Amino acid sequence: MSTQVSGVIVASLTPFREDGSLDKAALRSHVDFMIESGVNGLFCAGTYGEGPMMSLEDYRDVSQAFVEAVHGRIPIIFQAGAPSTAQAVEQARVASQAGVDYIAAVPAYYFKHDDDSLVDYYTALSQATDKPIFVYDNPGRTGNPISPALFERLIRIPRIVGMKDSSDSMVHFEKCKMVAGSDFNMIIGSDDFMLPGLVTGARGAILVLANVLPKLFVDLWNAFCAGDMAKALELQFNVLRIRAVFAKGPYVSTYKEGIRLLGRNAGYARRPLRPLTGKEKSDLESGLRKVGVL
Repeated sequence: MSTQVSGVIVASLTPFREDGSLDKAALRSHVDFMIESGVNGLFCAGTYGEGPMMSLEDYRDVSQAFVEAVHGRIPIIFQAGAPSTAQAVEQARVASQAGVDYIAAVPAYYFKHDDDSLVDYYTALSQATDKPIFVYDNPGRTGNPISPALFERLIRIPRIVGMKDSSDSMVHFEKCKMVAGSDFNMIIGSDDFMLPGLVTGARGAILVLANVLPKLFVDLWNAFCAGDMAKALELQFNVLRIRAVFAKGPYVSTYKEGIRLLGRNAGYARRPLRPLTGKEKSDLESGLRKVGVL
């Protein structure tokens, strides 16, 4: 299997029923829509996939469900990072056994960790799976940023082939890109920075709004690849306008509601992530009409 990843990668939502159980039918439908829209990969069980709230059994069920739904059509990157090394290792193992293509992992979180601890953590993950691994830098969630100096140590670990950078800092992305070199899979992890990331050397982008509007990002990617920077910039500005509408509602549920407004089903978010109120639903619909989504 190639270790090269590029293009539009959806930070996939995980469709749950209202009681918190996995909705496999909605998951299959969602995956099919993404692939038919032309996306290049799925990033599963991350922030918007509600991975941090999953049990080990959930990891097994959800990874198997995504593998069955995708059926080898595009690569699956499955997030397995956890507060403890043992938990991350077990999650990586069950996802690997399910047949995902790549493992991703945020640094161990909640407690503060020094660089040596995080090198040990990623080394243990590397030894637990034969899958290529993505480091997932998301300091706003984990409290443990991956500095360029730490990153330089991590990329020497066997099987680490890429990084999802959700630092929200283009300077940080550029510094890590300089360290990684040209063959490493540097992926920008923010919808807002897709085009700037591509310009500065990202192979692709992992995107949450692509759950709602995958074609928007496929068009942006194609414009960039064709050298049509004016169109790419116009589409990037459109992303910013639409994202601002989704920022006004409760986290994951707002994206699922946006998908519902477009006539599809992404299920419910698990508690304590709450559904939208009636007013929030009305505001979302109004906002999406103003930016031309509805």
